[in-house]
Amino acid sequence: MRGLEPFWGISPADLLDAQVTQENKPDAYTLGKLESGAVGVVHTASASTDPEKLQRLVRGSSEIMDLLKPIEHLLPPFRATFSPHDNPNLVSDYHIKQAALEAASQQRHVDLSSLPQPAKLGYASACSPDSPGGRLAPLDHTNQHPPRSERTFIHNHLLSMDPCLHPDHFFHHAQLMSRSPTHPPAQPLLTALFTFCSTLVHHNLLPPSFISWVDDLKPRENDPPWAEKTDERLLWRGSNTGMNHDADERWRNAQRQRLVQFGMERNGTARIMLSNLDSVAFDEVEVSKAHLNPALLDIVFTGKPLGCAPETCKFLETEFEFRKQLPGHSREVGEHKYMIDVRLFSFSPFQR
Repeated sequence: MRGLEPFWGISPADLLDAQVTQENKPDAYTLGKLESGAVGVVHTASASTDPEKLQRLVRGSSEIMDLLKPIEHLLPPFRATFSPHDNPNLVSDYHIKQAALEAASQQRHVDLSSLPQPAKLGYASACSPDSPGGRLAPLDHTNQHPPRSERTFIHNHLLSMDPCLHPDHFFHHAQLMSRSPTHPPAQPLLTALFTFCSTLVHHNLLPPSFISWVDDLKPRENDPPWAEKTDERLLWRGSNTGMNHDADERWRNAQRQRLVQFGMERNGTARIMLSNLDSVAFDEVEVSKAHLNPALLDIVFTGKPLGCAPETCKFLETEFEFRKQLPGHSREVGEHKYMIDVRLFSFSPFQR
């Protein structure tokens, strides 16, 4: 409902015009129901006629159609456009979105001709000028932006993911790291496009995602009860995907690369917080990484380096450790008590 709210401030006629435009942009498909008939794929926008490529384009559509099948007879005619990609693409402009939200709260429709031109501040276009992210605009990606110095516990997960409130995300998350302070451009109009993942600086709409769906209620092979698991190290396996590893890219700052680098580190010390049995406070102490990391972390890349020029791939193989993939049902995975999910795709990191 939070994602849909601003669209109540746009007239149905304007939404339909935007829908037609969105349907015909490359790499999109439209689910819909005509005046008579079943719910199905009613339009695809692809330059290819190859059946395999078209099938990949509409991945995820059959599961959503199955979801709608029981209520198909109750649905009016509709059209809903989907992106098959595993990243959002509609960057919001703060002032345009606020105008739509204000109109929605007043049960009126915004006048599109009165909307301001979108800001040219890249992802920071979605931030309030008074927010920490807005005050950084334009984002200077030529320099390293340090993480927040204070160490706090997260009490609101959604707000903790907001790069406008925590602008270090702009500099340390592969989805939001851009070569240019003005790229990607903010959209001049809110458009209803469904994608399987989004961020708080995009206005892509989230449908239920069935990609890589597994039934966790069934007993898994090689997965002993919690008390019988023998490995208490934090486990992660995955590829170095998420962004290109070109010479002018800041791939070292991306979350997967930083995680693996941290897990491999043996020099120096790390500050950790230990519970104080005499109070509700925590004591912060410094511990040698040579002792801490091997004891607590089992984190490496899998397979071979991806998304890199040959010379960069060779460098990655010397810079990081790459091991074989671990299927989620393997005994090695099942013996671990803790796993960390470092998302770049809507897939399990144990299968990528």
